[in-house]
Amino acid sequence: MNFFKTLVLAVAILCLAGWICAADALRAAVGKAPADDDDGASPITPAPWAGRASYYGETYRGREMANRKRFDPDALTCAAWEWPLGTVLLVTHRHCTVRVVVTDRGPNIRFKDRVVDLSRAAFARIADPRLGVVPVSVTVENQKP
Repeated sequence: MNFFKTLVLAVAILCLAGWICAADALRAAVGKAPADDDDGASPITPAPWAGRASYYGETYRGREMANRKRFDPDALTCAAWEWPLGTVLLVTHRHCTVRVVVTDRGPNIRFKDRVVDLSRAAFARIADPRLGVVPVSVTVENQKP
C-alpha cells in the first residue's frame, strides 16, 4: 500500500510539473505573437537575458564606479559585464520591472548565474531587499555604442 501511495504522489508531481511547463510555454507563445502590420514585417525585439540579480547598497556609497562617478544606492543603476556603460536596461522579476542604467562592472565573477547587480533602490522596486538575490530577465531598452 505504501508503494502505491508513493507512485500516485510521483505521478501527481510529474503531471503538475508538466502542466506548469506547458502553461509557461503557452504564455510565452501568446506574449510573443508577431504584430499584424500592413507590410508583413514584425518588429525585432532582442531576447531577454535570464539569470539572477543581487544588489549592493550603503557599503559602497561614494565609491568610484567604472563610469568615474560616485555610487549612490538610491539611484536606479546597475553593474553588468555584458553591456556598455550607459546602456539602459529593463530588469523584470515576476511582474515588476525597473529601468536602470549600466554605470559599473559586475557582478563579481564568482557568481556565474548573476547577470546584474542592482543598486538597492532599483532592487527594492522589483523585490524585497531582504531576499538578497532573485531570478530576473533583462532586456536592453537603449544600448550605447
